[in-house]
Amino acid sequence: MYNQSFQPHIYIDSCSGSYVGQSLSLGQCGDAPLAGRAGTAREVQVSHIGCSVARAVIALINPAPYLAHGGRFIRDGYRCGTDGAMEGTSAVFACERDEREFVFTVAA
Repeated sequence: MYNQSFQPHIYIDSCSGSYVGQSLSLGQCGDAPLAGRAGTAREVQVSHIGCSVARAVIALINPAPYLAHGGRFIRDGYRCGTDGAMEGTSAVFACERDEREFVFTVAA
């Protein structure tokens, strides 16, 4: 459905959160505005893409439908999702398209 495939030698270790089989350097980006007046994406981090690309996709995202209970969606070819805000704090969103990925947080 989302055109993902498992690569047995390149993956994220779910116990430690570390990347296996590849060296990963995360770029730190400034805050980015969300779609409409939905707020601001904070703590934006990118891998294999530039901050300008991440900001352009973030500008298309309205996080409101996903803050309470999470969910998955596609924006501009990026598969995105969140588990929702934990205890009313903030929600972490992750988006990926092939090797290109970015993450950001949104206050609940």
